[in-house]
Parts: sequence; structure tokens; C-alpha cells
Amino acid sequence: MNAVEANKSLRGKTTTVLMISHEGSMTGAPLFLERLARGLSKSGYRLAIFFSEDGPIVSRMRADGFEIYCSKKRPLTRGKFMSLFYR
Repeated sequence: MNAVEANKSLRGKTTTVLMISHEGSMTGAPLFLERLARGLSKSGYRLAIFFSEDGPIVSRMRADGFEIYCSKKRPLTRGKFMSLFYR
């Protein structure tokens, strides 16, 4: 199935997109995620957004009705989790 056929088969269905950010500050990557999320939402996608840390952008997006999940443990960018990727 090519991309055009896949798109035709999805018409009338809601596609869910999982978005992940390493933190919730009002800086580069989280701001880009927010901008992308707003565009995808306007295009009809259902979004589930995961932040590894709480922060101002998390509060703002949650207040705007986005489905937000936040890690209650220490940030994913530190400790043993990241050592899985950096050896």
C-alpha cells in the first residue's frame, strides 16, 4: 500500500499521534513541539503528549485542552535511562 492508498483508507478515522518532549520549559524543542501539536490538532489529529518534566509549557497546553502526560519520576534525560543510549 502506498501513501495515497493509506491516506484514502484512513478517511473518516481519527489518527492518534504520540508526541514526546524531554522537558516542559519554554525553550527550543518544547516550543517547537507545542507549535507542531497545535497544527496537527487543527488538522484533525488526536494527540497524546508526554513530557518527562513538568513546566510552564505543560501547564499552558493542559489549560488549552491537550491530552498531557507527565513523568512523576526523575527526568528521563538523566541517570540510568540515558545510559542505555550513551555508552
